[in-house]
Amino acid sequence: KLRIIPTSEGYFDALRNRYFYNYTDHLGNVRLSYSDADGNGIVTGDILVNNCYDTPDGQICNNYIITGEAEGVTNYYPFGLMHNNENHSFDQAYQYKYNGKELQETGMYDYGARFYVPDLVRWGVVDPLAEKMTRYSPYNYAFNNPVRFIDPDGRAPLTDYFGLSGNYLGTDGVNNGKVRVALNSTEESRITSSIKDGKVTLNSKAYSDGLIDLPSDNLISSMDTAYSNMEASGMNEQAIAVGDKNGLEGLATVGSTGKGSVKTGLAENELTGKGYSITHNIHTHGAVLKFDTSGNAIVGGFNPSGTDKSGALFTQPNAVLGYDVATNTSKITSAEVTSAQSTIGNFVPLNPANYNKIITYYNNSGSVHTMNYGTFKNNVEIIKVGAAMINLLRPRPQ
Repeated sequence: KLRIIPTSEGYFDALRNRYFYNYTDHLGNVRLSYSDADGNGIVTGDILVNNCYDTPDGQICNNYIITGEAEGVTNYYPFGLMHNNENHSFDQAYQYKYNGKELQETGMYDYGARFYVPDLVRWGVVDPLAEKMTRYSPYNYAFNNPVRFIDPDGRAPLTDYFGLSGNYLGTDGVNNGKVRVALNSTEESRITSSIKDGKVTLNSKAYSDGLIDLPSDNLISSMDTAYSNMEASGMNEQAIAVGDKNGLEGLATVGSTGKGSVKTGLAENELTGKGYSITHNIHTHGAVLKFDTSGNAIVGGFNPSGTDKSGALFTQPNAVLGYDVATNTSKITSAEVTSAQSTIGNFVPLNPANYNKIITYYNNSGSVHTMNYGTFKNNVEIIKVGAAMINLLRPRPQ
């Protein structure tokens, strides 16, 4: 007899004639199931009762639990092993837990294409397409990073394409787990117009002026740090080199003692010395002001300089982290002007709080895309969520 009937929000237990609702986290893990058994609109948890009374021989206490309406609480380690506690139950008919997958009597989770063993942190069988991803173990789960990735069905991850505003453009079916982002509408059109038989037909590894890899959390953190270090040092420029080694990202940073330039090559050399291939670099432009000998005012900006544009391009456009000083010169104070005029030819720092942070991607010809840095970071988060949802909604093997 059919007992458990899954629903979009939990399940119906036909034997107990009750609906149960699941509370899940952002990774799809079922943290608890609950039901309003008495129909009073309130879901109660277990209640511990301490019943104590005095006797001639002293106080005697009887402790007992009044069972609540929650089926149990389950907490997980990153790779799916459950915490050792008394709150989760293994005798319930409904055993959907880590990533929302069903826990078998064998201790494995059923992902559709393969079974996953959480206590060994590996699949029960090798990846049938292991030759397509030789840099990873054929048993690996979520590229050994379950905090960043989830695996909806045990199959290979695909390359997904998004617009910078978070709109999904398509997939090329290449099994590398990458998310690529189009920086402008021209690149979006190039991607969508290439779709044939439901797949993007562009070479995901080829350089394009308007295409970048989705920045990792570590890279965003390094960008934030570059801004912070520059402001703390009186607008001395900072640089970040980004590299790749067998699918692993490498980052190296370098700071300058001056306000007009930074030696990005030092960071690049650090990575190449460790076996990384450079994918792109990022450097800062400060909120600064100087006067030349002719009395002309020059301010720091967010666009690449001639020297920047003449530098090497790698596998995607480079970027400048700057401020919108040039479009907000009215915010430069008279004290800052006086300071700059007293040191002709030298940059003096401006108050960065008066200006917006701006990120600009560029190539050898100039700027490719410019936008507010805060908006850029927010959009990156939107794309991350969208990519995770696309993975979850992909059809499972029957």
